[in-house]
Amino acid sequence: MIVVKVLFILYIAVFVSGCSYNKNMGGAQVHESVMNEGMIICAHFDEKVCIKAENKLVRNIMWDGITRSVKLIPRKERWYGKLGLYFPGSGNHWEYHKGITRGIIQEAQLHFASEEELSLFLDKYVDGKYDLYRDDGLMISWRKVVRPDMGPGGYIDLFILQLLVNGKKPKKLHGSQNDKISVALSVH
Repeated sequence: MIVVKVLFILYIAVFVSGCSYNKNMGGAQVHESVMNEGMIICAHFDEKVCIKAENKLVRNIMWDGITRSVKLIPRKERWYGKLGLYFPGSGNHWEYHKGITRGIIQEAQLHFASEEELSLFLDKYVDGKYDLYRDDGLMISWRKVVRPDMGPGGYIDLFILQLLVNGKKPKKLHGSQNDKISVALSVH
């Protein structure tokens, strides 16, 4: 599992190039994010996971009947090919729930030069168990890591990604699971 994750990160660093699209969303500049305020994404893995964008930086993550919140940090420089937003997950920042006390969260766009490059990425790094994506390139990766040798302090690893080819959302992706990811807007 760790080898796959390292390869995933190396692939992004070496093969994925990005454009300099930027959204000024009132105050903090957010580059290449995925979610807009009020957007709710639900993904159906072995369990249902929902992410709600409270505003340009705050995300509520809901699973197993609980909600945990995190304020994401805009990236100022590319990290392994991505800008977007992140939260590094340092410390036990959440109330304990079934071993989970923290979250490592990333939200970003991944840019590919061609459909072939995107297809290679999907074939090599996406497993369908922990990673789901739709035809339009919206991808959610979800892992819970709780091990007895870790003691309290297990974590969730969440990626919210928009896959793009030449700056545009794809129309059809092989292996997509459109029925497992839904998007809605909340009314404030």
